[in-house]
Amino acid sequence: MKTKWIEWSDNWWVERNEAFFLIEKGGVLFRVDMNSQECNFISRIPGYDLDHSFSNIYCLKYEDVIWAIPAKEHAIWYYSLGEKTWGMIPIHFDHRLAVWMDSYEKNGSELWLIDCGGNKFFKISLSEKKLEKEYVCSYQGLAFTARHIVFDHKLYCVVENKIYGFDCITEKEMLYEIPGLSEDLFLISHDGNNFWLSTRSDNNNIFVWNPKRNAIKEIEVSFSESRSVYLENRWTIYDSPRYMYSIVLGQYVWYIPMQCNTPIVYISGEGYDVHIFDIGEELDTDETLKKRRYAFKYSLLYVCEERYIGLYSFKNSDIFEIDTYTMSVNRKEYVFSDQTLLLLAKQYMSEHGYLREGNKKDERIFSILLELG
Repeated sequence: MKTKWIEWSDNWWVERNEAFFLIEKGGVLFRVDMNSQECNFISRIPGYDLDHSFSNIYCLKYEDVIWAIPAKEHAIWYYSLGEKTWGMIPIHFDHRLAVWMDSYEKNGSELWLIDCGGNKFFKISLSEKKLEKEYVCSYQGLAFTARHIVFDHKLYCVVENKIYGFDCITEKEMLYEIPGLSEDLFLISHDGNNFWLSTRSDNNNIFVWNPKRNAIKEIEVSFSESRSVYLENRWTIYDSPRYMYSIVLGQYVWYIPMQCNTPIVYISGEGYDVHIFDIGEELDTDETLKKRRYAFKYSLLYVCEERYIGLYSFKNSDIFEIDTYTMSVNRKEYVFSDQTLLLLAKQYMSEHGYLREGNKKDERIFSILLELG
């Protein structure tokens, strides 16, 4: 029985031919074979039921331990693949946490997390499985936005129209003023020489700042008027950033949209040539927005082999992969194994005790139990 999973996921850990991820509800951990595209159940975070929403959705792996990083839960969970046991680290923050693919050093034994909207950040020891230290930004009145990056043992995060820096070894703080930039920032990336920045507004343009020269360049990004306007049926989230993710990959920096019909954009790192990567079947209408739970455009699942970008489409409830070498799109068919489907269906039934006629999710559970049970 071939079927897609019920909920979306975020931030897969890809390692050679397999990946690990957690779905948005229930704290359920899966392993996926990237060749066969079959997903298998590993375990569930203790105490989380299958309706437990937006819990620990960010997945990292260190040695043989899978880390489940929360968005809003005040607990970091980790699962030992060898011992098949869960452990937990309490963590207290005021707003929310977030993990992005360039917000940690992949071979490092430390994880740095920021309180998005607050002024705290945290050092997690992955090797010792503990919260090593909590920091508070010493610059008064500043609050971190969602995006931070870590490279060369330094953490950088945008705050208002500035960049906050923290040396992870010396613990020295820095605050960089960006010349001529008045808008609040949202995304931050680094290509080895320059910082790439975008704003919290619906401004299409991208800013490139060179810290050595303290020089900034504004890159004008334009697309058709129909791709710039908001649809009527939007959520409050659409009053904010134009772009949701930025990815430095090869000679280009990619921008993945938050807005409903903003296209994917990629910009050359040298000549700053702007290219539009249009995917026609991803265009939204007011009607398609009404049919789904989230108004987001995409969730960034993975970047692998310095070539492929994996995205979850909220419009089509599927996954596609961009090959940045051939500039082509490949729709993926990741499916649950029958054993995993039956296990999840039985767990769902056990927790709810009944199934509702006319409810799409419950009807899918019923068909799984009927066919496989």
